[in-house]
Amino acid sequence: MITQQFTYEDARIMVLLAEQPIGELINSLSNFEDYKTEFLKITNEKRQREFLGVRIAMNILTGKNVIINYDENQKPFLSDASWKISVSHSCGYIAVITHPEAEVGIDIEGRTAKVSKVYKRFLNEEEQAYFVHDEDTGLLEIAWSAKEALYKIIGKTALDFARQLHLYPFISEESGSIKAAQTTDFKLFTLQYIQNDKFTMVYCIDKN
Repeated sequence: MITQQFTYEDARIMVLLAEQPIGELINSLSNFEDYKTEFLKITNEKRQREFLGVRIAMNILTGKNVIINYDENQKPFLSDASWKISVSHSCGYIAVITHPEAEVGIDIEGRTAKVSKVYKRFLNEEEQAYFVHDEDTGLLEIAWSAKEALYKIIGKTALDFARQLHLYPFISEESGSIKAAQTTDFKLFTLQYIQNDKFTMVYCIDKN
């Protein structure tokens, strides 16, 4: 179930693949009763797996049973405010990050070339010149996840990805770091990424 679990600068990160039968996932969620009413409203099996997987991962990372709530902007938070959190899911993969103090953002995406059809929506012209390559969409996929992760930290003031978020050039490898800026506030960020043949994941810890 768990494909990766590690720490980075006091953050705890986990990636899991929730492929088990729904009943097994329910049994793995030790505080399922706290979520039962909410869970029973979900009719789509994919969404059920994501719902359960995120909460299983969160309990493991925090070392206790926690309750995930969502604010008016659909940003997740823990009811006891013991950790800052962010979650993401795609193609069966679930990614969760926690930090005791700093705001965090994470995005995971299944590998796909579809991003090459929509890159003008999230990259400015300078970024396009560097990240767009006909033969390989790896850089584009990382760029997309990076801006998604940043948005989860910044919120609606970074809604226009192309204009309000800028990524600086980086070399695509299996893992590495990315420098980025919120152009409206001139705030700088450093993000970390992992990319393999199954997924692209980018996460950010905002200690500023």
